[in-house]
Amino acid sequence: MKKAFEVIVRINEITTPWADHAPESKLGGLSLAEFKTAVAACTEKRQEIKSLNSSISAAISERTAADKAAFKLIRRVVAGVIADPTLGSDSPLYRAMKYVPDSERASKQPKQAITAAVAAPASSPSTK
Repeated sequence: MKKAFEVIVRINEITTPWADHAPESKLGGLSLAEFKTAVAACTEKRQEIKSLNSSISAAISERTAADKAAFKLIRRVVAGVIADPTLGSDSPLYRAMKYVPDSERASKQPKQAITAAVAAPASSPSTK
């Protein structure tokens, strides 16, 4: 199939000379006006698509802004759970919100202590 822009170019390449040289002639059983009416859908649909793409772009921008606002509110609510003295970061609510409660977190050793333990060579029995 020909490229979309080629169709519009070809329509113009046909209608302009037809209008200039034989505007009253029926070609292929169509008058110039009938031909233009028949091919009008090509340009109308392109204009409709352009408008829809513009609407989609605007909707995507609005969705992105709404998502940013929602994430800000999510962080605010989670901070509220952590700050609430009756709940906190070790509560069932915090866990139900898919966060890891303090009591379930991995070792609280500082990284420096872990690194030192790994770097120290293990003593091995000597063979004599």
